[in-house]
Amino acid sequence: MVTPVRTFAGAPARREKVRRIFELFDADGDGALGRSELSALVAAVNPGVVFTADQLCSVLDAVFRSYAGAADADRLSLAGLLRSYDDGAGDVDRDFAALFPDLAPSPKPSPSPSPSTRPRPRSRSRLSPRSK
Repeated sequence: MVTPVRTFAGAPARREKVRRIFELFDADGDGALGRSELSALVAAVNPGVVFTADQLCSVLDAVFRSYAGAADADRLSLAGLLRSYDDGAGDVDRDFAALFPDLAPSPKPSPSPSPSTRPRPRSRSRLSPRSK
């Protein structure tokens, strides 16, 4: 069972969202995203984009170069994924909503005008000058 994302003391909802995204794609459970796992994440959060093999390779190379540790150049840790989101490499709220639609907050509907805020039909003011 998946529990809703909440803000806990010391663990903001943003970090929790990144953790859940990370765990969803850490298929082998080794605590790092390898090339195939990160490739799956990139494809899943960009469903309208068809990447060529070269484009995807370039994206992965850039992510690993910027956010992977020196010891594991082709493995992205949870901390590395969090840093990538912090740097604006993705939109964690949009990605989380796409990957976990049942947990993402639904957009608030636009309030319908109440009787007091509905525009009233214009009528002739009693104070307007009369035509003679």
